[in-house]
Amino acid sequence: MDPILDAIDKALQRKGITAAAASRLAVGNPSLIKNMRADTGTDKRYNAAALQKLAAVLDLEFYFGPERAAPTVQAGFGEAATTNPTGPREALRAGFLPIPYHRAASPQFQGTAPVALSRAWVAARDLVPEHLSFAPVLDDAMSPALRKGALTLIDASQVTPDGQGIFCATDRGVLHYARLETPAPDLLAVTQDNRPMRVLRGDEKVPYRILGKVVWVCDSAA
Repeated sequence: MDPILDAIDKALQRKGITAAAASRLAVGNPSLIKNMRADTGTDKRYNAAALQKLAAVLDLEFYFGPERAAPTVQAGFGEAATTNPTGPREALRAGFLPIPYHRAASPQFQGTAPVALSRAWVAARDLVPEHLSFAPVLDDAMSPALRKGALTLIDASQVTPDGQGIFCATDRGVLHYARLETPAPDLLAVTQDNRPMRVLRGDEKVPYRILGKVVWVCDSAA
């Protein structure tokens, strides 16, 4: 099985979007994925630019290069990591889970975050590792609850505005945090502690994407 097409098919299923719709959003042509599937030659090639655009639509990481190291956690939950080629295996053997940055994080926050989670800690909170990612706090809009420079752990399985807790989201592609609730079916109230409250409705909600609820905060990402 082609690993690239397999990853694309799984992402389509996860996002609940058709191949034609994803292709159209990526390159303006509904046949992009169809053509990828049709090409079965031994010298099969992919257009890198098209793949990169498709990866952005499907929330997939587009990466080419040597294998990247993940943190090696030495002793305790959430300690800063050191880079080591065998880091992921050592962390897993020690009972820790290296967690990636969310793909929507800013360009300087990519790959695996410098914090690993205790497997027991994750299980005790009924969290699913595949739903977890880290994201940086880039401003003081939610201070002191979330200080600039902090690192948040977000749960992608929790994306329903409930008026409780803090959510990580992107607004027109810009990462931010807010308390979210739906006062009416077509309304989304966005409240940030140091900004005026906004109420989005109709088309205003389209570029607003909820990434997940914040379930843990590390005040220092260093």
